Amino acid sequence: MLRSREMTYTDATFAVGVTLKSLDDLVRVNPVWSGCWRVRRALKSAATAVRTIGRNGDEKALRDAVLPSAAGDGPSLGEKVFVAYRKLARRNLGPVDKVWHP
Repeated sequence: MLRSREMTYTDATFAVGVTLKSLDDLVRVNPVWSGCWRVRRALKSAATAVRTIGRNGDEKALRDAVLPSAAGDGPSLGEKVFVAYRKLARRNLGPVDKVWHP
């Protein structure tokens, strides 16, 4: 991509597509660190979901919330959201062509 001219919408779209394809290729190789990366993405997604529904909960609070707590303490909504995203992150969806398309 030439840097001497201003980037157009088409240039930006192409650059984003190339970046997503590179990321997709990298994740499909299933590197050693992919489990950690997926859990990290799950934590970020859970924090965003909790904020979207109007609750307080940043990444640190959600991560710490799933650590062992006192007997009888039920999980908070944020904990439930994070645990759900973490379970989704652990699932192997396989190749994209096997994923459901509407």
